[in-house]
Amino acid sequence: MKKFEIIRNMKRNIFIVSIIMLGIALTSCNMKNSKDLNVTTEETTVEQTISDTAPEVAETSKNDGVEISIVTTEEVAKILEPIASYQSGTAGSSLKACIAVNDFMENYKESKITRDVFYDELTEYFAGLEKDKQVEFRDQVAELSESYPNYFTENGKELLSEAGIDHLNFTKEDADAAFEVLLKVTQENVDAENSTNVAKDHQNLSSDSTTEEQEATDGTFEELLNGEGYLVASDAIITDFESDDYTFDPGAGYTINDLCGYFLKARGLTGGTIISYGALDHPGMEGYALLIQSDSLDGDGLFFIVSKENGEFLIKFVADCWSRKWQNVNPYGIIVSGGSNGAASHSSTTYVPDADLNYHTAFSEQTIGFGFEFYEETDPNAATVNAIAREVGESKDIEGANIVFIQELIDGKALYAFLGDNPITQDTVDQIDEIAAKHDFKFDGKKAIKEREKEIYNRYGITESQSGFDRTIELETVNK
Repeated sequence: MKKFEIIRNMKRNIFIVSIIMLGIALTSCNMKNSKDLNVTTEETTVEQTISDTAPEVAETSKNDGVEISIVTTEEVAKILEPIASYQSGTAGSSLKACIAVNDFMENYKESKITRDVFYDELTEYFAGLEKDKQVEFRDQVAELSESYPNYFTENGKELLSEAGIDHLNFTKEDADAAFEVLLKVTQENVDAENSTNVAKDHQNLSSDSTTEEQEATDGTFEELLNGEGYLVASDAIITDFESDDYTFDPGAGYTINDLCGYFLKARGLTGGTIISYGALDHPGMEGYALLIQSDSLDGDGLFFIVSKENGEFLIKFVADCWSRKWQNVNPYGIIVSGGSNGAASHSSTTYVPDADLNYHTAFSEQTIGFGFEFYEETDPNAATVNAIAREVGESKDIEGANIVFIQELIDGKALYAFLGDNPITQDTVDQIDEIAAKHDFKFDGKKAIKEREKEIYNRYGITESQSGFDRTIELETVNK
């Protein structure tokens, strides 16, 4: 072989080897880059999976150094268990409310759940409940939301101590944030669906009833309760409702079964109803008190006053009732519709009938203890009295926790007074009056309030004996 051919072959072999080595180097580099790419993709996929399956996967992530818990709907149910198991209207309910709020907030804080996640999972949890359980849970939330602000007052500390709670591991702001979500979800989801469905059903019910012949009848009220005849909404009907669940259009007629079905639908309840009634002792008109209640949710119902005129049964008054709202009626037909806004806050409205058993609003009363306030929109002086009540309650020289302040609205004017849980001394009265004087305010007193009430009764021809509540109508249950 010639010398130049040997050299040429050597150069070719060297070139081939170089190409091979370069290929190996590039392959190695590509493998490294490919491995890095796979790692990055895998990490992205894991993060995306956690985000996409947040409702189903319980994880804890970190965002700017802050731990955020991602919880499941089942875990939210455990957080809410103290509320769901709370029973209102039972012995020691004030203490049970303390424990329920405390245990719920402990669970809520421990979960480190964000507001948005809590809203989403609570909405899913709530949607999974039966309608009657939704209503029950909504009412439990509403009641506890009214009671917890008191736990941050001196009065509340005593109540917490009685409940065996040494101190709260959450602030009022924490509770405000949690209950804001609870109230929003429970009220919007029940009320929105019910109001739409009930409005449609009520429109159909009223049109169906009014197209049928509603003849005057000499039948008895007992026969009406057995489904014979109609109750017709009076042109002068007075209503006292906490919500927009109900509408009673003047002239619309209802059988007793219509009313029972309407009530259950409006409240989103299943099951049946309990019907009770009692006769009034009104001198000018035959009248009856009628109560329709749920047989599954204690306290929920509709209360009616019905008169019989020219053979026709007319609904003169109707109000809703539940565990925190009730009605009392005396033999003459005077109604007190009241309820509790919290452990030391109560309100009521008194309705009086005239000679034709048509109703009129007589006066409204609100009482508060330390830690609660009057609604400032009701009267220009409410804010001043609230300030006086706070100062009295915080005074070390006055047993402020035992003082109850009263606001009574009569003919658009508010009168104010104060009383003690036990008879208070003249020294205490003088001390409270001195504090009021610093605010340029003078209490009207309970005697002045009673005199104004008497004027209202006289206006409608009601005697002192007829206005009393030493006796109330006892309702007889007819279908239990």
